[in-house]
Amino acid sequence: MSTADAGLLLAAEVQGPARRERRFGFRIGGTGFLVPAGVASEIVQNPVVHRIPWQTSHMRGLVGHRGNVVPVFELSALFHTVVRSEPGAYLLILDGGERAGGVFVDTLPTMLACEADEHPDFSGLPSPLSETVQGTRVAAGERWFELDHMALFAALARMHAA
Repeated sequence: MSTADAGLLLAAEVQGPARRERRFGFRIGGTGFLVPAGVASEIVQNPVVHRIPWQTSHMRGLVGHRGNVVPVFELSALFHTVVRSEPGAYLLILDGGERAGGVFVDTLPTMLACEADEHPDFSGLPSPLSETVQGTRVAAGERWFELDHMALFAALARMHAA
């Protein structure tokens, strides 16, 4: 094997795993989302949610978490599916401190081996969520949306203010 061939083989080995990355995926309203890369996340099972009167259907209330007051959202309301009368069993807290926000998820996050999506398709996303997705990845033959959690929380705040 020539030095050039060895170099190409090494480059292929380096690029191969780089195309695949392990991420946590979760579902809301049957749609798959990925926890943002590098963002801390935590599941809280059966949280005590303190409701706030006269809120929109997607704002479920507040929870106390690690010394912070965290807003909690029910994104299934944006998919025009049945909104749970009681919050779901799994609350996914994204980020920490002042930047933390929680969303109820239909499934526990699962580790996925994701690859770049050669043909991104954002159809099926409710319009308020389309601006909060920064891309798509494929895992196990399914498309997963890469969520930008800060854009999501900002969009939800704008919807609440309107």
